[in-house]
Amino acid sequence: LKLQFLYLIGGAVGAVSTPFLTMRMTRGLCCGRVPSLSIIDGRVEEYARRAPLHVAPDYVIKFCESVDEASLLTYSRYLHKELPVRFARTLKDYQALPYIVGVNPHVEKIHAELSATFKKVIDHPKPVDWATHESWVALVDDRLRIHADTISDLSRGLKEVGILADRGRNDGNYFNHFLDRAFIQRIGRRVLCELLLVLHQTVKHGCVKQPNQVGVFTKVRPQEMVHHVMSQVSYLAQTYHERDVEYEIVGDTHAELLCIASHMEYILFELCKNAVLATLGKHPTGTPPKITFRVCAGDAVTVVISDRGGGIPEAAAESQGHASWHNQTLHQTQQAHPWSYGFSTAPPSQCDDEYFTTNVDYSAYDTTQRIQFAGFGFGLPLCSVYSRFNGGSLRYLSLPGYGTDMHLTIPDAYTLRACTSERTTRIGTFEDHDDEHDPPVIHAAPAQVVWRPHGGLAATA
Repeated sequence: LKLQFLYLIGGAVGAVSTPFLTMRMTRGLCCGRVPSLSIIDGRVEEYARRAPLHVAPDYVIKFCESVDEASLLTYSRYLHKELPVRFARTLKDYQALPYIVGVNPHVEKIHAELSATFKKVIDHPKPVDWATHESWVALVDDRLRIHADTISDLSRGLKEVGILADRGRNDGNYFNHFLDRAFIQRIGRRVLCELLLVLHQTVKHGCVKQPNQVGVFTKVRPQEMVHHVMSQVSYLAQTYHERDVEYEIVGDTHAELLCIASHMEYILFELCKNAVLATLGKHPTGTPPKITFRVCAGDAVTVVISDRGGGIPEAAAESQGHASWHNQTLHQTQQAHPWSYGFSTAPPSQCDDEYFTTNVDYSAYDTTQRIQFAGFGFGLPLCSVYSRFNGGSLRYLSLPGYGTDMHLTIPDAYTLRACTSERTTRIGTFEDHDDEHDPPVIHAAPAQVVWRPHGGLAATA
C-alpha cells in the first residue's frame, strides 16, 4: 500500500509540476530491485562526460575483410573502452525520466538491467590476451541476451504512464525525442557487440569467408527479401483473418546492396504488415487489390510499397502533435501522428499483448522473440530509426480514402562515411581506443540529436 501510495502521489506531482521528480531523486524510495545508484552513480557521471568514438561503416567493412587474432584483440579493447561510455549516456537519459515513468515496473526493469550491465562492463579486466578476450566475449554475449526484451518492456511501460507524465511537459514530443535517442543508442551498441561475436567466431573457428557477408553486413537482393517477408505476413493474415493479399514486384528486381540484413528485413516486415492489414480492412469482402513493390536501384536502393488500403486519415497525416499512449483507435486520438510512438490505426481488440503474435525467432532483429503483429504503435517509428541508422530514409505519400506509398531508401554500406550531428562525439578508428589515454571529456551538455541522411554507424550515441 505504501508503494502504491508513493506511485500515485508521484504521478500526481509529475503531472502538474515542472521540473519533474526524476528517477535519480526517487529511486531509493520506490524500488528495492534496482541496485543502489550510490555505488555506481559516480562512475556513470564519469563515463557519461566522455566522448563516444564513432566509426564509419566503410572503415568497419575494410577492417573485417582481413581480421586476424591481433586485430580482433584491438577491436575487443575498443569495445571494452567504448561500451561504458555508451551505457553511461543511456543511463543518464533514463535517470532524467519523470518520476511516474521511472517507477513503472517495465521501465524499472530496463534501468536495473542497464545498471547491472554497466557495472559488469567496467569491472571486467581489459582484454589484453586471448583468455581475457574470451571472457569478455562471453560477458557481451550474455548481456545481449539479457537486454533482448528492452523494446517490448519500454513500449508497455510508456503505454501505461505516457499520457499522465506528458501532461507536465510543455513539449508534447518529449517521449518521442527520448525514444528516438534510446533506440538509436541501443541499436548502435548491439551492432558493435554483434560485430565482436561475429569476428570472434571467424577467428576462433577459422570460418571460411562468405562472398556475400562482411562482418555484420550482408549483400542482399531486395526482391528475395520481399518474398521472404511476405510469406510470413501472408501466413499471419491467413491465420487471423482467413484471407490474404496478392502482391507483385516490379522495377530493378536484380538490384543488390550491402547492408545489415536483419535491419532491412525488420523494416520490410513492418511495412508489409501495415500494407496487408490496411488492404484487408479497406476491402473486407471480395478479392482485395494487389500490393505493388517497386525496386529502384541507383546510388541507393529504394523500395516503394504501394497499397490500396485507404491511406492515412488526413487529420493524422497533417497533425504535428504527439502520440497518445492508451489503446484508442485513430479517430479517437486526433493528436497522433504516423511518426510518433504509440500511433496505431488498429482497433482496441488488436492492441492486447497476445493478439497477432508469432513465434518466429526475430531476436536477430534487435526486438523480442515474440513480435506483436498490430496495435503496439512502435512499428513505423522504429522503421524510421532503423533506416536512419543505416544512412537511409523512410517517407510516405498518402491519398486518404485510396492508399499509401511507403518509400524506403537504403544506401550501400560501402558508400557510407562517418557523419554525426552531435558536437560531443568523435570520429575515428578502433585503434584510436587501443591506448592508455582517456578519451576527451565532454564539458558541455550533449547536443540534441538531429538526424542527417547517411548518418550510418556514426549516428549513434
